[in-house]
Amino acid sequence: MQLILHHYAMSPFAQKIRSMLGYAGLPWQSAIAREMPPRPVVAQRAAGTAAMGRKARQTMSWLDLGRVLLNRINMGRKAELGIAGLREARPLVLAHLAEVESQLQREFLFGTAPSHADFSTWHGLLEGRDSA
Repeated sequence: MQLILHHYAMSPFAQKIRSMLGYAGLPWQSAIAREMPPRPVVAQRAAGTAAMGRKARQTMSWLDLGRVLLNRINMGRKAELGIAGLREARPLVLAHLAEVESQLQREFLFGTAPSHADFSTWHGLLEGRDSA
């Protein structure tokens, strides 16, 4: 099966996926999409996702759907982590970068081969660098 990555060239998320596919040596094809709608090719692919949503709605009762929605709302309300303000964020980011730096004394974050954590960390650092 050939993978097809539907993306736009400047997408940082697609860059992470392209890097992971390249490292894994997986063959893939690129389908460049527009950055802003309309995206006819992506919309065509998303129709399958919408069909799955319709199927879920057809097989679940309104009560079940309400329970799922209420569960998600409660998860957000009960979350113990909040959003740090600007003053709190700087020391948190610096501490995180120091921790990553200490982990990078090894070849990769968690061993001798890259994992999703390595690609995700690289992606976050790349985003931080570009927005600084």
